[in-house]
Amino acid sequence: MTATFNADSFRELVLYVAWRTRDDPRFGQVKMAKTLFYTDFQAYADEGKAVTAATYKHWPYGPFPPVLYEVEAELVDAGLAELRKGEVEGEEHKLIVAEEPATPHVEPWQRAFVDMKIKELAPLTATQVSEDSHKHPG
Repeated sequence: MTATFNADSFRELVLYVAWRTRDDPRFGQVKMAKTLFYTDFQAYADEGKAVTAATYKHWPYGPFPPVLYEVEAELVDAGLAELRKGEVEGEEHKLIVAEEPATPHVEPWQRAFVDMKIKELAPLTATQVSEDSHKHPG
């Protein structure tokens, strides 16, 4: 049985992670992608179903949901977020959200898990997070 991608949950989690990390200039697109990845995979392991059921591709910097690009563009077009490009070479893009988002499609335990992953990933560099994600059995 294949899970169906939940675009609402994915969009809400992207906004939520951007909101929770708004003051951390080092929490860019790589950490966003890994937070989403770990959330989906841990929810599946714990509950038998992923939060978003996004497809994660094996990319050079680890698992990445290609739909993230589309969702970021939609959020920017809708005026819900701004995408700041890195100012120096090697600096990541960062999604900036002005208001705390509503997350009706994300359960409280799922938000708590996201908060835990954000806390774990925050002190690491994007390179460290990417390298660690390659070790995940997926």
